[in-house]
Amino acid sequence: MAQVGATLRAARESRGLTLEDIEKATRIRRVLLEALENDAYDDLPSPVYTRGFIRNYAQLVGLDPEEMVAAYAAATGTPPASPTPEVLDEPLVQSPRGGALGGILWGIVIVLAIGIAGWYAYTRFYLGETPTLPSLPFLAPAASPEAGVTATPPSQAAVVTTPTDAVDPTAVDPTAVEPTEEPTATPPPTATLPPTQAVVIVTPTAVAGITVEARVTAATYVEVTADGERLLTTTLQAGAEEAWTGDEAVSLRVGNAGGISLTVNGVEVPPLGASGEVVTVEYTRDNLPEG
Repeated sequence: MAQVGATLRAARESRGLTLEDIEKATRIRRVLLEALENDAYDDLPSPVYTRGFIRNYAQLVGLDPEEMVAAYAAATGTPPASPTPEVLDEPLVQSPRGGALGGILWGIVIVLAIGIAGWYAYTRFYLGETPTLPSLPFLAPAASPEAGVTATPPSQAAVVTTPTDAVDPTAVDPTAVEPTEEPTATPPPTATLPPTQAVVIVTPTAVAGITVEARVTAATYVEVTADGERLLTTTLQAGAEEAWTGDEAVSLRVGNAGGISLTVNGVEVPPLGASGEVVTVEYTRDNLPEG
């Protein structure tokens, strides 16, 4: 195969393109393009960047990028970029003992989480009060009957007596006791439902800008301009997928209308034309397709 630089130059000249055209389309500086066409690899950056330059240049002039990169590797003796698998000296699987211990710890954590969640739900939705998480996960033991606390129904006031304060009923004159008001019965607490949360309906805002997505089924020349700035001038091969975005307008000039399909802001547009037909389309905020 001929030298890489000569092949790229011949393909460029056959399409009537200048180095300025290649520089604008690929964003590669002219001095680097000249070094590439002259096979002056010492004037180019590292092989990683040089391979990227060759791919962009070859795709723009209709050559196979991978064949050109392979020719460059053969000419310079640099191996192709391919990751070398790393061999691990230690196994990736944990020992059974460590795995069993980890499973037990996770089981304890899950049981505690389920218990806390159940307690929270019971307190919140059945007792009608907002629970306060306890500082310790243990409950204090219930008071024994010997403590002297007499349980009373909700309708009666609770009376607390101790053995030292007990009064002999025979030492009290019934007539000397002044009447007191009968305690008012305290109604039992009623469960309150949690407040109903208001449903907020979020109205989606309009998508800003214009996004054009392209899917190529046959090789075609494409020139893309967004908001007056040229974004791309190249030949896309079958299987390529591209996307361009503009604030006000996106226009495309296609050399093979039958080999490309477009989607604008997520809406698929009708076919642009027949195979081999040159078509120019422009999408603005005023003529966006409707889904």
